[in-house]
Amino acid sequence: MFRSSRVVWPLVSRSTKSLGKTFVFQKSSVYRIQPIPILRSFTTLGNLTDIPPTTQPAPTHEDEWNTYCDRISKSKEIPVEEQTFIDIASHTQADNTLSGPEKVQRLQHILRDIHQHLEGQPELKSVFQRACNMLMYVYIDQGNVKSAKLVFEGLASSECKINLVSIRTMIHGFQKHGTKTDLHKFIQSLEARELFPRKPSLYVALIYAFKHFNDIRGCQFYFAEMSKHGLPIDEPSIKVMMEVYRKAKKPESVLNLYNTMKEKNMEITARIYSIVLSALSHDKNFHSEMVKIFDEFKSTNIKMTPEIYISMKWDPLKALQDMKDKNMTPEIRDYNEFLHYYVRKNKFKQALEMYKLMKEDKNVEMDAYSYGIVMDVLVKDLEQSPESVFDLYREMKQHCVKPDPAVYTSLLSACNRAQDLERAMALLEEMESFNVKPNAYTFNSILSILSTMDKTSSIDLDRASLIWEKMTSLGIHPDTRTYNTYLSIISKLVKPIEEDSEEHVVDSTLWGEEESEQHVPRTVREMLRMYRYMRRNHHHTIQPDFATYTIVINSLSAAGQLRSALQVYSDAKMSRVTLPVTAYNELMRALQRGGKISEAMNIWYDMKIIGVLPDTTTYEIVLEACEQLGLVDTLTSIRNQRKQDFARLLELDTKKENRMKKRYQ
Repeated sequence: MFRSSRVVWPLVSRSTKSLGKTFVFQKSSVYRIQPIPILRSFTTLGNLTDIPPTTQPAPTHEDEWNTYCDRISKSKEIPVEEQTFIDIASHTQADNTLSGPEKVQRLQHILRDIHQHLEGQPELKSVFQRACNMLMYVYIDQGNVKSAKLVFEGLASSECKINLVSIRTMIHGFQKHGTKTDLHKFIQSLEARELFPRKPSLYVALIYAFKHFNDIRGCQFYFAEMSKHGLPIDEPSIKVMMEVYRKAKKPESVLNLYNTMKEKNMEITARIYSIVLSALSHDKNFHSEMVKIFDEFKSTNIKMTPEIYISMKWDPLKALQDMKDKNMTPEIRDYNEFLHYYVRKNKFKQALEMYKLMKEDKNVEMDAYSYGIVMDVLVKDLEQSPESVFDLYREMKQHCVKPDPAVYTSLLSACNRAQDLERAMALLEEMESFNVKPNAYTFNSILSILSTMDKTSSIDLDRASLIWEKMTSLGIHPDTRTYNTYLSIISKLVKPIEEDSEEHVVDSTLWGEEESEQHVPRTVREMLRMYRYMRRNHHHTIQPDFATYTIVINSLSAAGQLRSALQVYSDAKMSRVTLPVTAYNELMRALQRGGKISEAMNIWYDMKIIGVLPDTTTYEIVLEACEQLGLVDTLTSIRNQRKQDFARLLELDTKKENRMKKRYQ
């Protein structure tokens, strides 16, 4: 009866194979060490033992899972109800104690069970559909859009069919981990198969997705499509288009939409007013319209919000006083919004003043968001000590406020400032006790501590390897920043060739899969393997960027790996990445040291073509190269250029000297 429903299960099952490929590199690219528990690999856990958790860890769903498995084993005797499958699938998706692969495995188990009962219980088709949507969401949460799409296609070709949630889940996936081209192709394939439902919420989701990609034309197209198909243009659709135009700095378009709402007698919310006023405030040509709309807002009964004050360019401290003068009782979210504004503007002194007023206000109680913002202020304000962040954390726990990921982000940033790795590791363990799931940013912050240490040893690289393995074991995918941080740690262990050393300069390529061990240090091989993995990976979150190329080129150049350094440099040019002047200097110096003076001059000409301004070191290298090659005219020309560039070079050298002084103070 349900023959076609069998199509989806093999696809659901097979999609996990691609997930496994994601972890091949993680297990082979770092130094091989015994898999010991990461949080026990350090002798102490820092100074957090005096801060006992105020809540017990949230229970897992293991009991429900075991009960479910026992129930399924008896299902031949007693039919399984729809709600049983729905509950266990929902619990599995929401269980933060499970890693991504574990969630996938359990959801596949549930789908197999539902599939086996479909013939006798046709009402389970909708349950199968919901469970597939959950599996797609879990895959997307892991960054695995390809597997999510396999599940979607299998579901679309089965009798269970897709629904609006299925499509919106995939849109979310492409928005988060894909490209606008992927999204366009997906929508076109739906329309070709007549699977595109004409629902306002779907168009709004599409507009938000294309807004994420800064595709104004795409947003305009789908907004126009709503009218074309006779769909109502309501407040959510107008609001998102206003946000699109505000981001694109098109105040006139925002104003037109506002007038459209007035003509149609649509309800205008405080959020709409704030978007309109904010968009108009950035263009002095619309000042009179902004004042007019603000007067219209004041004539309504809508409560004045921090967004409105900020849109009208009020200072938050003055806005808070205005609220009190008008007998408006500020709420905690008002304080939070004002604090957030000051943090965005790096006005830390004013933010701390706002925090003081909030503490004095007996009508509000700080929540996790409040503490997180203030901690962020204390971390970013270099006049405040990192320990002040932990003092506030202790206060937070005394008030029984459960920390959230943002709080831990600030705490880890404080650990970074203090170069306190052990305390950071203790925080990671504590996150688990509070059932707060770490994310890529969490592990990036911990790895950053290792990458910014003044002295780095092979032990630190082993620690980084442990942290990496812990990250992947939780189903968290490293991103470009993770790879760059790890590369930065390796780069500190790459042994540079001394200027007066007779050490061999490697001129053989390392670009084949089979690399010669001769003259290739272990750290260099490790760096190249990681870099090549990034280059070959098609996922946009793991692509080499400005920092990747800089770290690798500098390290390979210093180590005398000329061919490899030039290949990475060529990759950077192909990717149209403009490197910092230091990278060009390192590469030219390495080429000069290896006797490749002409190639060093080619780098100089590349800099001129793309407009990279030289510094004092660049001029020294290039002038020396001109002397060695006997380029008299070029030598004279570059000397004259340096004379004309004297003021800028002096400013650069002064800034560099000041940075060095601050570093060693």
